[in-house]
Formats: sequence, structure tokens, C-alpha cells
Amino acid sequence: MGRGPITPKKQKTERYAVDKESLRPYFPLEKVLSGLFAVAQRLYGISVREKKGVPVWHPEVRFFEIYDENKRHTASFYLDLFARENKTRRRLAVRLAELLTNRPTAA
Repeated sequence: MGRGPITPKKQKTERYAVDKESLRPYFPLEKVLSGLFAVAQRLYGISVREKKGVPVWHPEVRFFEIYDENKRHTASFYLDLFARENKTRRRLAVRLAELLTNRPTAA
């Protein structure tokens, strides 16, 4: 005894001893995104397409558009997955996107 409380993170580390970085080669970003978007299409009938040439605040940020089953553009979002110093809050990203596209946007 005397080990202190076991947090979920600590329990997962002790029980499974999985290093997240060791899993990275099995889940390449492009494959994960295409799988995610395929599931969204099957479940909701939407398609998600990346749009190049849209102003972004960092080279790693990507912009996507969502189309309904009638191929009408219904929404857009910025995808900013990577942690970095001085990363801005999502609210600013959403507001910027809405100003640029005049459509509801999420980041």
C-alpha cells in the first residue's frame, strides 16, 4: 500500500504499458482522416474535402469543406491538430473562418 490514488492515466500506463509514440506508425494521419471522413459519409451522408489556398495561421493548419448529399456546401472547418507554443484559442479560428466564408465554421 502507500502508492497513492490510481488515476486512469496511471492505471493505463501500469496495466498496458503502451507508449503512444510506438503506435504512431500504425495510424498515419492521412489514413486516419480518410477513415474518419468515410465514417461521416456513411453515417450522415456528408462528404468532407480539403480546400487548398485558404489563408491559415500556420503551415500545419488545413481547411476542409463539408458537402451534403446533394453536393451543396454546408459548412467549413479548420483542422489544427498539432500542439505548439503560443497556439491561439479555437474561438478566434472559428470567427476568422466565418468572416472568410460567410458560413458556419468550426475549428
